[in-house]
Amino acid sequence: MSTEKILDRASFLKGVAVGRTLWRLAGGPAGPAPEVGPFQMKIDLQPYGRTLFNADMRGTFHIDWGDGSSESVDYNGSNGLEHEYPALGVYTITIEGDLRLLGHGPWTRNGLKAVVELLSPLPASLETISYAFSECGGLTAIPPDLFSRCASLKSLTGCFSKSPIAAIPAGLFDNCAAAVSFDSCFANCTALTAIPAGLFDRCAKAAAFDNCFLGCALIAAIPAGLFGNCPEAKSFSSCFHECAALVDIPGGLLSRIPVVPPGVRLAL
Repeated sequence: MSTEKILDRASFLKGVAVGRTLWRLAGGPAGPAPEVGPFQMKIDLQPYGRTLFNADMRGTFHIDWGDGSSESVDYNGSNGLEHEYPALGVYTITIEGDLRLLGHGPWTRNGLKAVVELLSPLPASLETISYAFSECGGLTAIPPDLFSRCASLKSLTGCFSKSPIAAIPAGLFDNCAAAVSFDSCFANCTALTAIPAGLFDRCAKAAAFDNCFLGCALIAAIPAGLFGNCPEAKSFSSCFHECAALVDIPGGLLSRIPVVPPGVRLAL
């Protein structure tokens, strides 16, 4: 686990201020740089069954663990971060700064599975989500503004897969103009019953939708033009595979996609 730490929170915040000044001198607008946080998420360790929280978090940020302890982190390795809580319970984690990657690491018991509520938008600095909220047994809702700052986010691979979310908010990805991959984003979300119209309308760079809604057994219809504003899209393998209730597939679903590879499987 990480041993690369900034000395303290004051040093971290001073570094952020210096970075923003340099950003403006390099050509940024006269006003302050866009806010990057804080991002907050609530975890419940009781059903998770362990006090050790571990997750893949990379970047330069300050993290308040919600139990009276905090630390500043400068880390871009692959071993991830870990924190030992004093007892099983509910805690709120607060992250301020340039979090670049949030996801599962190479552990069978990843701490992010303990997430039960997302309390604020994700940070503007985020570039990659890798199964971040996958298998979160207590996560049933997605905040409508969760991605409202995410203009730099490129990958949402596996983001909510195997979690019991009940609905996808309309316009959820409207600010994700840089997003390229939605692979397995909602795979095996068995409580989902519908896909909002225009979900990917502002994701013009989206290229990969493999397994995106795989196993969403209650979804009965695909909105017309779901991929109509995604001219770069070219990968749809098993996008709607094992969607047992799916009976309404609109004509011309891929008509605006310039290249559809042979053998692409949408629903079967």
